[in-house]
Amino acid sequence: MKPLADALWACTVRRWTAAIVVESRAYAPEIPMRLRAGAFSVLEVEVDEVLSVDVQETEPLPRPTRELPMFAVGFEPRVRVSRALESQIRDMGFVVEDEGE
Repeated sequence: MKPLADALWACTVRRWTAAIVVESRAYAPEIPMRLRAGAFSVLEVEVDEVLSVDVQETEPLPRPTRELPMFAVGFEPRVRVSRALESQIRDMGFVVEDEGE
C-alpha cells in the first residue's frame, strides 16, 4: 500500500505500555522517569501496534493547472477559473532574477 493524499485510512491499533531500563546519562533530568537510580533509570514507553488498515480512497478534487515557462515573468491559465481565484494565484507568484554570483 502507498499513502495517498486523497484517502482516509481507518486503523485498528493496540497500545502497549512498557517500562525499559536505560542508562541515566542518555536522558536529561527534565525527562520524567518511573525510577532513577545511579547509572540506570526505568523509562515508561507506549507502543502502538497496528492490527488492521481499511483504506477508503476518494476521487481527487479537480485543481486548476497553471504553467510557467522558464524565464517567464507571468503565466497564462490552462483551465478556466474564476477571476477571484486567478488573482489569488497571481498574488502567490513571484519572479526570480539572477544577477550573477
